[in-house]
Amino acid sequence: MRMTMNRPILAILASAVMACSAPTTPFAGLAIQTSISADSTGPGEPTMVTVSVTNWGKHAQQLTERCDRPFEVTTLDGTKVGPGNGTCDMIYRLPFRIAPGQTMTRSVAWDGDGYPSAWDGHGDSSRILPAGEYLIQGAYSIPSGGEIRSYPVRVHVTP
Repeated sequence: MRMTMNRPILAILASAVMACSAPTTPFAGLAIQTSISADSTGPGEPTMVTVSVTNWGKHAQQLTERCDRPFEVTTLDGTKVGPGNGTCDMIYRLPFRIAPGQTMTRSVAWDGDGYPSAWDGHGDSSRILPAGEYLIQGAYSIPSGGEIRSYPVRVHVTP
């Protein structure tokens, strides 16, 4: 007994298989990781924050860096408090492409600075967060919408 399949059904099945092989989200296959050079920081003691993104997918992806630092600082309850206001040139906002198998790594010094609303009450001359525990989380924007974030890393800001 011989089975035959008509062409319209074969075309529908082939389309379904091809659709399943394409990425289902704008950031399919991307992995992001954050590490820090020290578990604590304070005035004059910068900590290197390193954020790495690897494209494990089959397709090139585009990302956009968040101004001058590819990470956010939050309190333990998730309130965004930093990093402080840095420069935000257009060069940092241009999308960049990450090819399949490629890893892009960016290391930036952070000395405990935060948003003006979170400063330690030393007046406008201080930009350091109050002493305490914070979380640093790598983050990149996806030009087509959304973002990717790493697992947070815990850091202590000293007085």
